[in-house]
Amino acid sequence: MSKFSTSVDNSQRRICYHISIANVIKQKGIHGQELTSLNIDKTQLLESLLIKDYGGS
Repeated sequence: MSKFSTSVDNSQRRICYHISIANVIKQKGIHGQELTSLNIDKTQLLESLLIKDYGGS
């Protein structure tokens, strides 16, 4: 064990999950400003993934 690491018991460990979020969003019929906003702010995409994968709202 290095001098910079510390021991952590199993009750304190956290699991990290990775999901894929599309790099570029393409949707027909939306204006340029909306498309730019969707590609910068991934909140809407993340919410839809969570609802789809975990059934939450």
